[in-house]
Amino acid sequence: MSQLFRLHNFDIHKLVHELVAIGAASVPLLSEDFRLALLLEAASYSYIPEAEIVGKGNQTVRQQMSSFADFPRFTLYRQLRSAFQNLLDEHLTAVTSYPFATKLNFNTMVLQKYELGSLGITPHRDRSSYINLACIFTIGGQGKFYLCDDRCGSNAQAIDSHPGSVLFLRAPGFMNSPQRPFHYVNEIQSVRYTYGLRQTATAC
Repeated sequence: MSQLFRLHNFDIHKLVHELVAIGAASVPLLSEDFRLALLLEAASYSYIPEAEIVGKGNQTVRQQMSSFADFPRFTLYRQLRSAFQNLLDEHLTAVTSYPFATKLNFNTMVLQKYELGSLGITPHRDRSSYINLACIFTIGGQGKFYLCDDRCGSNAQAIDSHPGSVLFLRAPGFMNSPQRPFHYVNEIQSVRYTYGLRQTATAC
């Protein structure tokens, strides 16, 4: 695990505190060699463009990205999911009160690609079917990630999303709350790859 992660940067108590306080946290976690191997694999896949307009009326979200989720059996991304799940499970034993309504179990994963100059994605919340925790690894490229209060982007707060970092975002079930923070991505300054791990409500 130490070859995959920079473990000296990981503090579970600080992480939980920041998730409670602001709804998100960022940790520079991936080792550089592992990140570069992940980036090489990510660049080898063919991505499917997402619809540029999602939702209607005051819930409309605009986005410019493409996705890949058809991971082969043997892939560094399955290795990353397993190692990261084990890392969290191990460190969560040190937390006095388990913070999730059900056992944390990442059962969905997706790679997303933002082209240079993409608008990214406008303020939105993750689906309500995602529970407990969302984790987004920046595999490569430059862009900005923000938390905000609403779909207008009010009171935007930048959260670090440099390559090698993982963003933690609370989801319904964290601290017995239904909260789903608004967030958005913009300023795509080079081709950007991110890898998202989430848990659906059907996970046991």
